Amino acid sequence: ERLSSLESAVQQLLRPSVPDEKSSLEELREELQVGKTKSVSLSRRWLVETFIEANPESAVPHSRRSSVSEAVSAMSGTVSSGRLADEDASLSVEARLTNVDTEAAHLFEHIGMLDFDAVAYAQLPGMKGHLLQGLFKAAVKQQSLLEKVEQQGNLAHSEADFNKALFAFLGKMEEMYSPLLPYHTAIHAADVMMTMEWFLRAPALAEQVSDLDHVMVLISCAIHDVGHPGRNNLFHTKTMSPLAVTYNDKSVLENMHVASAFQAMVKDARYNWLSQLRSNFLPDGAQKSVNLQQYVRRGVIDIVLCTDMTKHN
Repeated sequence: ERLSSLESAVQQLLRPSVPDEKSSLEELREELQVGKTKSVSLSRRWLVETFIEANPESAVPHSRRSSVSEAVSAMSGTVSSGRLADEDASLSVEARLTNVDTEAAHLFEHIGMLDFDAVAYAQLPGMKGHLLQGLFKAAVKQQSLLEKVEQQGNLAHSEADFNKALFAFLGKMEEMYSPLLPYHTAIHAADVMMTMEWFLRAPALAEQVSDLDHVMVLISCAIHDVGHPGRNNLFHTKTMSPLAVTYNDKSVLENMHVASAFQAMVKDARYNWLSQLRSNFLPDGAQKSVNLQQYVRRGVIDIVLCTDMTKHN
């Protein structure tokens, strides 16, 4: 039944669009072209200029449907739960990034840009089961974020120990995403991670976000839908599902996602990168130390809970 449901979803994605149907962005572009500028707000104008004028191909509806179906198919295999037991995941991912072909290298050049193609990235040879690890590694490497986190005294142990636990954790999180869902897969998590990376590199945010905060946000993006069952919060609350009962009808899935991530760390020390952070960090010029483990845990929880769309006003 799950495979049948997946096939149906893919077929729906592949269904051709109506030729005369116009997207809202296309209609906005026409308004701008014919001089109806007064009726177009600044925010709507920005949408047109960003997603159509800057990239005409983005105006073509459903242009990536075949890529989506192929990527979902590529993700349908299972990943051995014990594959991380005898290897350093950070070194394994490093090897994959070192050996990427020309096409992959071109994709990685777009990390930090709004047009990064997460679906194409998911189809690269050798990246199956390593989507989140690979993208995270490539993103932080460009800015030497993990090295800076260590240099700033945020780690209780070595950078190598922190990296080993963190990349093992990201691999575990990817295992917990169902490849059979039409949307809430590891590909979606990777896409959200890269979109947020674009925001984090904007000068307005970069000036206010520390290197540790940057890493924390990317991790939060990676886990924000982990273990998604394919039904929304409304379904769970209306049916009084076990999840709804557990979380008292409040941000049911979001609470489950972030709790699942921390449960994985508590159950298996190999994934516990949080314990590698200092619990008595003393910032420059401060007289009171900060528990970075509690700080980052609170930050991750807040970020994931904020993905509950009903909380967006």
